[in-house]
Amino acid sequence: MTDPLDAIQRAFLVAVREGGALGGPSSSNVEATLAPGALSVAEGLAVYRRNFRGAMQRAFEDTYPSVAERAGSEAFERLVALCVTRWPTSDPDLNRYGAELVDAIEAYGQGLNLAPELADLARLEWAWQRVHQAAPPLPPRSPGVPALVSPGVLITSEHPLLRLWLHGAPSTAEAPSRLLVWRTAQLDLRVDPVPEALWPYLVAAAAESESELLDLLDAQLQVIDDETVAGHIADLVQRGWLVSPD
Repeated sequence: MTDPLDAIQRAFLVAVREGGALGGPSSSNVEATLAPGALSVAEGLAVYRRNFRGAMQRAFEDTYPSVAERAGSEAFERLVALCVTRWPTSDPDLNRYGAELVDAIEAYGQGLNLAPELADLARLEWAWQRVHQAAPPLPPRSPGVPALVSPGVLITSEHPLLRLWLHGAPSTAEAPSRLLVWRTAQLDLRVDPVPEALWPYLVAAAAESESELLDLLDAQLQVIDDETVAGHIADLVQRGWLVSPD
């Protein structure tokens, strides 16, 4: 009896993605589909497997160029293989695939002798990818309640991420990172360091509930004067980091 096409395709994908031999009830039908010609079934699968892994490797390198460089080719290849086997994607657009590299680095980075800041560097590069690919809808807000610029992603780290990303070398004199990855109205992508005094406003503005920012403003007004709070909000709006809906 011939298996449904989707069962044959799944068996084929598992064999290509995970690198093992064909198995399961659909294996004979996959072998029949890959009717031996100049190559055996195993040799044919090996060709598909090399092409698949090469495409995955190139996609991850495009998304994480700094991580790939700092990790080294062998370690990065192993990280990509872990992502592909443990967190496979069904999305045909590889631009939306790869967030799991952060999890792979956190789980296996020590065993691969990776630098401790590499997971945060991966977060930064994935944020850049998200903002680059994102549409720019503004989260709904009540009139007069600003929101974090959209698309925009906040990143924190105890490591000097911006210097690592731009120059590949940390500076011990740098403070921990508070970064906003965002896209301007002119569609320019930016990574900006955020002053410590302005950071709480952005965190609150990024929250799903608009009450977070309103509560923060009330709390700030209890400890600092109205003029300073108003100045912070005006500064954020002028920078383009906070926006208000029409």
